[in-house]
Amino acid sequence: MRKSSPDRYITMLTKSLVLSFLITLVFFVIYALILTYSSLSESTIPAVNTAIMITSVSAGSISMTKKVHNRGWLNGGLVGILYMIVIVIFSSLYNRTFCMDSYVFIKSLIGLFSGVISGIIGINLK
Repeated sequence: MRKSSPDRYITMLTKSLVLSFLITLVFFVIYALILTYSSLSESTIPAVNTAIMITSVSAGSISMTKKVHNRGWLNGGLVGILYMIVIVIFSSLYNRTFCMDSYVFIKSLIGLFSGVISGIIGINLK
């Protein structure tokens, strides 16, 4: 029995988000090892965190739009914003003093825009 179109779309979206989070996990583990065993300063954490987020969202968005074949900007943006929503939810569960401030808003915009741009790129990849 063939899956209906909405079921297939949700499956592709979920797989793209899982890919994004797997990439995030791998890069965070590598970065943690580098921080632990080198003299790299902890002041690099915010910049590296943003770079990992952009890379992960981009990979997930490209993966999604290569499968969907239409509306790359919308599907990429959806991956980006859902990625950030999951990050915010887990951050608020882990950190009891978590608050929605301008930093979270800016990071969410970065996630959204990197998803949109990567979605446009992914739709045009053959």
